[in-house]
Amino acid sequence: MDFNKTSFDENIRDKYWKMYYEYGSDYLYELLLNKDKNMAQSIEKNNVKRVIRALEIFENNDAMRVFSKVDEFQDYKTYMYVLKLDRSILYERINKRVDMMIENGLIEEVKTLLKNGTDSDAQSMKAIGYRQIISYLQGEIDENTAIELIKRDSRRYAKRQYTWFRRYDFAKWIDVELKNIDEIAEYIMDDIKNK
Repeated sequence: MDFNKTSFDENIRDKYWKMYYEYGSDYLYELLLNKDKNMAQSIEKNNVKRVIRALEIFENNDAMRVFSKVDEFQDYKTYMYVLKLDRSILYERINKRVDMMIENGLIEEVKTLLKNGTDSDAQSMKAIGYRQIISYLQGEIDENTAIELIKRDSRRYAKRQYTWFRRYDFAKWIDVELKNIDEIAEYIMDDIKNK
């Protein structure tokens, strides 16, 4: 499918990417299934970019004509690579990252957002880090507790991500403990070339 011939509304695209980050790929795929089951079945469920493109097209009435070539969606393959670290190393890195976020001004950032009128109940303020700092700023917990909760919730989130990836039997897991970014990229590129 030639998306270059189709005009897109960036607001529509942004809306679906936000849905993806908030609710995940399964949610987006269900939206597409509800709009057009045949179209949804022609796209790999985990090809988020293609699912979002299809949803964009449905919202962009001027572009509906491109669906006459449904079979072109099947030309795309999806590969999934999961970068895996030993849990103790991963958790140690998460803890250090949170400490760095605090040192780099996370508390001041949240204060500024609230001062400039961002509602503490806004969806964006419920993200890990923000919500714990808000609790601290509102006097519900002390600063050390807020920091420990950010670390705990970040570790739990990482654990949920690993659990989520395990559902996909086609995903390739790469142990990255002793590899640098160039070695990881080279491994992935070689793997794709050999498929």
